[in-house]
Amino acid sequence: MMSGSEIMSGTPRPVAGADAHAAPDLGRLVHSVINSTAAITFSANALRAPGHLTESSLEALARIEQSAKLVADAVKTFATALRDAPAPPSDEGAGVNLYDVCCEIAAQRRVAGGRAISCHAVGDSRGRWKRAQVTGLVTLLVDTALAHLDRDARVTLAVTGVRRHVRLDMRVRGSLSARGKAACLEIPSRVDPSLGGLMMVTLLKAGGTLLSMHLPR
Repeated sequence: MMSGSEIMSGTPRPVAGADAHAAPDLGRLVHSVINSTAAITFSANALRAPGHLTESSLEALARIEQSAKLVADAVKTFATALRDAPAPPSDEGAGVNLYDVCCEIAAQRRVAGGRAISCHAVGDSRGRWKRAQVTGLVTLLVDTALAHLDRDARVTLAVTGVRRHVRLDMRVRGSLSARGKAACLEIPSRVDPSLGGLMMVTLLKAGGTLLSMHLPR
């Protein structure tokens, strides 16, 4: 028996509360600091009325003016460097190695529950996905299988890179209950739709299950 489900491309939803941790407006901060140091210098000059300050006070004012100038120069240098610096790499569309993600999930499950999961890769398994998306996909596949298998069952993750997509196969060797089979057949409807691609779930006659996910790069 075979069940397939096409995962249509969708628009990712914005993360709730993302603006709460937004970076400060550095340009405004730089402008504020420069204005503050200019005000300090202006005030120091205003205090230089002839005959009103002692020599030691005039020396203190000179040090204040010099410190304000140093701060202003440092902030201007920082602002210039910030403006000219290359933009940091964004996680959006960054290259993610699906095989590495599979190995990480397998290692975590091995430590947590002692379940052996083998991983194999052929070809280039990198794609322009979000790491959180592919991590969620692999976690969904593995955890669904482990929840319905005996401890002696075997799970294998195989990643194959071809020209325009990467194929992820999870082969489960072991008997599944009716509930477990139903859970596997429901997996395609639970995958993040913005990943795109095609998933096929095959219940093998000889026992076991094969779940295949084709992810466009």
